[in-house]
Amino acid sequence: MLKARQPTPKDRLPAPPPFSRSIRHVVIIVKENHSFDNYFGKFPGADGDATLPPAPNPPSFDPPHTHEAWLQRATKAVRTQYSESELPAYFAYARQFTLCDRYFTEVAGPSTPNHLMLIAAASPLINNPHRTDPANLQPPFHLPSLPAALEQAGFDWRHYGGYAFNYVTGLRGHLVDAPSQQFAVDAAEGKLPAVSWVYAPEILHEPNPLSEHPPGNVTDGMNWTVEQVTAVVRGGLWPQTAIFITWDDWGGWIRPMLKRGWTARSFAMAPGWAASCSVRTRDAATFPGCCTRT
Repeated sequence: MLKARQPTPKDRLPAPPPFSRSIRHVVIIVKENHSFDNYFGKFPGADGDATLPPAPNPPSFDPPHTHEAWLQRATKAVRTQYSESELPAYFAYARQFTLCDRYFTEVAGPSTPNHLMLIAAASPLINNPHRTDPANLQPPFHLPSLPAALEQAGFDWRHYGGYAFNYVTGLRGHLVDAPSQQFAVDAAEGKLPAVSWVYAPEILHEPNPLSEHPPGNVTDGMNWTVEQVTAVVRGGLWPQTAIFITWDDWGGWIRPMLKRGWTARSFAMAPGWAASCSVRTRDAATFPGCCTRT
């Protein structure tokens, strides 16, 4: 069973220095299948519901989170939540930096379409692909992509894990593909590209996925995330790095903002980015610009 090591006081991020405009590295850490209220409904001052009953850790099952489930969310979404005792590092990040409490999942469905949104700001899918789908809904897809735009602008990039890159024709078999475990190595050596997409290890039938995908233990998944952030600090890149921690979809958990959309949750972390601001951004396609600064 996979289990990340417990964070220690040495893993705490340094106090932010005066804001520098020389951000040279962007790190996007992608976790799985939890809504805002399921994780941060109890966070002080957030736009969330703090009244939901406790959720078991690890989750007892994987809630339905297809588009069809989303259409029935008002009556069938799971109404439970975690607290700071299970997610202490995430609550600490939220206090020190920026918590996006109105950051909406782009596609009202499961993982794959939302993974594509983080890569291409577009998705032809509203559910995960299936072998019985028509040919035009079978990957790979001819989509423009953020990695291609980065290359055209002269920036390097890399993805550490993450299956959806192979669903975009222009990115299949790209030489910058690396396993999840390589990110902490590269970060600790101070050798990150301009933009990194980072995913927890995907191991078939693993009973405790560190992605936090149910039935993964959410505390173990959080500890894995802390390891990745700490590696950036150890490698000396923190003063020049912006880190976004986000979850790919709503995961079948309740969120009361039914008429406005469905919130995932996201952190924006960089030296000098405010802890006091509350982010009001519409969707995943705009989230890299959701940060405010002091």
